[in-house]
Amino acid sequence: MLSNPVVLRADGEVMQAPAGWTLPADLEAWVNAFREGTQLQATHGLWKLYRLIDQSVLLVQDQEMMERWNRFLQEIFQYTSESEILDCTARFLQEGLRFTLMDSQIISPLYTETLDPSRTFSVALDEQRTQVWEMQGEHWSLLPELSEHISKALYRQHVFQRYLNALYYFQELQVSITDHLEWHETLKLVLYYTREALQADAAVFFLYDKGTETLELIDTIGHRTPTDYGYRIHRTYGLAGIVLKEMKTQVINHLDPDSFDLPSKEFLLREGFTGYVGTPLTVKGELLGILEVFHRGTLRPNAWWLSFFELLASHLAISVYQQALMRELRHTNQQLIRTYDATLEGWVRALDLRDKETEGHSKRVMESSMRLAKHMGIEGQDLEHIRRGALLHDIGKLGIPDEILHKPGKLTSHEFEIIKQHPVWAHAMLRDIEYLQKDLDIPYYHHEKWDGTGYPFGLEGEQIPLAARIFSVVDVWDAMTSDRPYRKGMPEEDVMKHIQNQSGRHFDPQVVQAFVEMMGKKP
Repeated sequence: MLSNPVVLRADGEVMQAPAGWTLPADLEAWVNAFREGTQLQATHGLWKLYRLIDQSVLLVQDQEMMERWNRFLQEIFQYTSESEILDCTARFLQEGLRFTLMDSQIISPLYTETLDPSRTFSVALDEQRTQVWEMQGEHWSLLPELSEHISKALYRQHVFQRYLNALYYFQELQVSITDHLEWHETLKLVLYYTREALQADAAVFFLYDKGTETLELIDTIGHRTPTDYGYRIHRTYGLAGIVLKEMKTQVINHLDPDSFDLPSKEFLLREGFTGYVGTPLTVKGELLGILEVFHRGTLRPNAWWLSFFELLASHLAISVYQQALMRELRHTNQQLIRTYDATLEGWVRALDLRDKETEGHSKRVMESSMRLAKHMGIEGQDLEHIRRGALLHDIGKLGIPDEILHKPGKLTSHEFEIIKQHPVWAHAMLRDIEYLQKDLDIPYYHHEKWDGTGYPFGLEGEQIPLAARIFSVVDVWDAMTSDRPYRKGMPEEDVMKHIQNQSGRHFDPQVVQAFVEMMGKKP
């Protein structure tokens, strides 16, 4: 058993007694001896007692053996031999002095109302028990009724404070689960609040894999040694196996490392765990994982403790279940996105097959638009909207009659008006597809011009969405540099000059500047 220090201070605020320690039967004799001055010369004065007690340290093991002391304690008792000091387990005070461990808000009113503080002192045995002694005549006597009353008050205060702490951590746990945090951040907070609320030394979460019937170690808190995250064990293995065999909360007050297999034994010895509580995490009858807490001291969970532990576990189970639903939803969403994208590419291929002159144009301008957008600092979902919009920019041409779309000669004014409607038809085709709502800027506005002379609406300047302004530069570049059945593509230098000349007229000047930089062609 570890030794606990006992520190006596003259200000009466700090004094730690070993757990389970009680005042010896011969306290009266020691106090009388002290009062008679055999241990302290009157000429030294009260200040010396203060100094000695303030710096005295006593290490006590169990209830019977003094393990270590320092010279200040030795000076108080005037003992030098070990045999003599081992008999001295009492702490006593000169008349007129008192020391207390408990909250003065509890003890002081009792002193002032019923006792003479100069003739009483109290000793706290632990955080829930205390003893009060009073000088009656020439002897010190224990006041059992008052001691019991104070002990009960301390116990109620201790329990009430523990409930308050637990409720605080429970509220924080609920907030961490409902906040939109990353899963691993949420889990770390849940384990932290679980450990603090239950006053445990460590907490562990295993995630259950139904397919392999294994438990994966996801996260821990409170371990002394590095944790092998991702470590898997079968559902019948170790302490977790005991929990899953019964499928209910399991409490082991005294862990015996020798009763487990070698890996578990080494783990328990390495960590010093002596108490364990584990419970399965289930939602709608489905096993999701296990929550475990470990203690390095004595574990005596009462009904309230176990109920609160299971309440925490149920909320963690809900969080795990929600996370699983989110993963499934994301997976389904990704499948839908891939399906949508495949459909879009199918539409583009259909357009290429119909208009052989521009075959491959949509893919090329999509790639160039993405490159230019990245160069201008666009990222994330905005970049994805540009990608899909560029692919679909000419989808409205499916509404143009073949005799106009494939006419070898010059178009009439009426025919050109029909051609100018393809952005409107693109919008009409795509506007009811919710998935594409933010991808319509390019199909709808890519023929608008910076100076307001474009179509179909004659928008000007920044009235034109940025995605369309970016795309229009790339679209003209690809159209003018690509070969057609009726002409060869123009040299890139000439096309670049044309684009620069159209800056502020056809094109957004800032987009032109970015395009020139991207292409490595300085003015």
